[in-house]
Amino acid sequence: MGRLLIGGDMRRLIAFILAPAVLSGFSNYLPFHAPECQPSAESRLLVGTWYGKFELDGDQIEFIDRRSPDQTYFLENRSTSSGEEKIDVENGRWRICQGKFWTLPDNRREAEFDYFVYDVISVEKDKFVYRDNGLEVTFTAVRVPDNFQFPAVTPNP
Repeated sequence: MGRLLIGGDMRRLIAFILAPAVLSGFSNYLPFHAPECQPSAESRLLVGTWYGKFELDGDQIEFIDRRSPDQTYFLENRSTSSGEEKIDVENGRWRICQGKFWTLPDNRREAEFDYFVYDVISVEKDKFVYRDNGLEVTFTAVRVPDNFQFPAVTPNP
């Protein structure tokens, strides 16, 4: 015969059932396993070099994302704040699956299931738009030549 759930047991059961729904707003930063997907037409469109820029907390941020057919990537981020420039690099794996853009930076491989997930807005031959709901930022990247480098930074007078 089953056990009657009362008090703390019931609260734990409810918390277990509701936790995914409550936490889904923070899904860009939670560990989970990305679904297995075969490379799609969208994925094949994203192979190559992409450039974009956006503003976050007053900083101007640019990125160059170099994606390979084997679904690995090399990402360069340049942030400029008060005339100072900082460049960060990252590499890892990526995929498009179920309307989401998934990335797994190599520095997170100790937890093989720790991906970042973005909503795909549109994928075109020369333009990719996706959204980070956690940061509330929409990224627009345009295709650039494979040898593309960051544009020169204009110093503030």
